[in-house]
Amino acid sequence: MTANRPSLLRSLARDMVAAHVIGVVVMVLLVVQVLQSTVDALEIRDMREVAGDIVARVSTDAAGRPTLRLPPELAARFSPSYGRYVYAVLDAKGRGAISSLGDGEPIIPFTLPASADDGQTFHVRHGDALLMGVTVRSADLAKPVWVQVAENMNHRDVLMDDVVGAFLIRAVWGLVPLFLVLVAVALVRMKLRLRPLLKASDLASRIGPDAIDVRLPEDAMPAEIVPLVSAVNSALNRLDHAFQAQKEFLENAAHELRTPLAVLRARVDTLGDSGARRQLGDDIAIIARTVTQLLRVAELEGLSPPANESVDLAALARAIATYLGPVAQAQGKSFLVSGAEHLPVAGNAEALGQAINNLVENALSHTAPETRVEILLSARPQPTIQIRDHGPGVPPNERELIFQRFWRRDRRRGTGAGLGLSIVARAVDIHHGRIAVGDAPGGGAVFTITLPPAKTDGTPPKPIF
Repeated sequence: MTANRPSLLRSLARDMVAAHVIGVVVMVLLVVQVLQSTVDALEIRDMREVAGDIVARVSTDAAGRPTLRLPPELAARFSPSYGRYVYAVLDAKGRGAISSLGDGEPIIPFTLPASADDGQTFHVRHGDALLMGVTVRSADLAKPVWVQVAENMNHRDVLMDDVVGAFLIRAVWGLVPLFLVLVAVALVRMKLRLRPLLKASDLASRIGPDAIDVRLPEDAMPAEIVPLVSAVNSALNRLDHAFQAQKEFLENAAHELRTPLAVLRARVDTLGDSGARRQLGDDIAIIARTVTQLLRVAELEGLSPPANESVDLAALARAIATYLGPVAQAQGKSFLVSGAEHLPVAGNAEALGQAINNLVENALSHTAPETRVEILLSARPQPTIQIRDHGPGVPPNERELIFQRFWRRDRRRGTGAGLGLSIVARAVDIHHGRIAVGDAPGGGAVFTITLPPAKTDGTPPKPIF
């Protein structure tokens, strides 16, 4: 289920990278905008200075017509062969009088400003040239004149736009490594900040029947998360207390029932009627077995098998077959144990022995007379024990139900309480193993237990009995 859920760390990382990308793009655009505005302001200032040089050399005749005499060095700047600058001198009414474009043509049609101090800046395309210029008024003459000066922005000597373009390219190449470094540093810092959450998440994933005492740490936890962690720990404490109370109840009930059962058995043995005594004895045996199984359930709930303890599963299976051999023989049945001679697994010998014993007894009760219960031991790919009977088998729709506590197919029949196979499942689960049931070839059921192998540290397997 968690594989389909979004990761907080990945979501934050994507958001952070997106924010960095947007920030870098906005920063570059702002810098370029500011740089472009500065360049435009510098070029306009340069145009005004050039226009001022022309205004200083403009004079008017008696009729108010403007005349212009430029020194050679200044005239060279407006040479058509150079092609960088153009100018036009307009009379008091804004009509073209003198122009480097020829025929007194203004650079751009001119409208007299409302104020005598107003000037104009303009952009205009003239042929293939993109011109940017200013209009400046001369107030020192008898009749005012207007001077237009423009610069061809496509000219090879116009370096300002090249500076902007070069800056943009250099900024991109310089900002990309910086961006990557900032993202890497931010990711590392973010992971460090989230480390307490990741640690708590890892601990939470370990909480289960085998580790109900695990609590989430509150140290170094963000202040916003501490209430959640405290609530989870409080809930785990209550669950742990309820679990311990249930376990103690089962243990106490089982122990308290043993003494009355022993007294009842002793009194039944004194009855004279052998038939009634036998029936009551069988009933007491069923009750005693149920009490023993309840006690075993309580013991398994709190069991944590030592990881460094090795148990020989093969020796355990053969010992159980030998122990139950007389019972099988009395019923006209037998055992066949085959496969690996040694099968070391990590775990608790008593719990595993109880699981195998329950499976063998279950197979013995279901297999037909004149048949045998087969126990097959295998070491590859993992330690495996298979217990096969020659009974009616287990229907597919019941193969999950049979491992539930107190489940029985027909409660009106049988002598068990439905705890035997649930004990097997619990014992296998606390050993991190798997149990499955299927159809045996030729009829019957086969139960398969797979367990992790023991660590090969040279420690001999623990004796069975």
